[in-house]
Order: sequence, then C-alpha cells, then structure tokens
Amino acid sequence: MRTVDGFINCKNGTHFTASFTVDGVNYNYVGSLGNSVPPFKCFNATLEFNQPRDLTSTHLFEGRIGPEELEITLANKVKITGTLNMPISPGGSVSGSGSWSQN
Repeated sequence: MRTVDGFINCKNGTHFTASFTVDGVNYNYVGSLGNSVPPFKCFNATLEFNQPRDLTSTHLFEGRIGPEELEITLANKVKITGTLNMPISPGGSVSGSGSWSQN
C-alpha cells in the first residue's frame, strides 16, 4: 500500500473535498454524506491506496468522523484517515458516495 498526505475540507456538513498529490498529479475526492455532520477540516489527512488507478471514478464510502479523528473507507478499499483540526460534536458514523477527479 502507498500513502500520501493531503487535506480534507467540509464547509457545510453534507459534502467534503479530500485533496492529495500523487506522483505530481492532484487528485480530489468529492464526497456527499448521507447524514449531516458539523463542518470540519483536517489538514493532516493520509490517503492509503495501491495504485493511482484506484483514484478514479465514483465509489461508495463508509466510516466515522469525529469527535477528534476521521476514517473513511471507499468501496475499493482506499482509505482516508486523519486528526481533525478542531474536535466536532457529535461525531458519528457516515456513509455516502463520492467521485475522484484530477487536475
């Protein structure tokens, strides 16, 4: 498994963007949460994946956000983890769908 560092931003509690640079290419995963959580930021996120081709198309996800940590696992076993910049309350389980893009 490969790992790279990046960040996640969730401004409205229903959508988040996770951004990572892999081999000089910027990858963004934009996820839609099935249930709302308080807005959060994570500037020390870690992406765990096998190959850059894992970072394409649309994938369902599930995981947990808060109160201090986050862990999101995509259906293709890609994992995003990190410590939130500020704790949120309440934390909870999350699920939804998201899509990868490159820029």
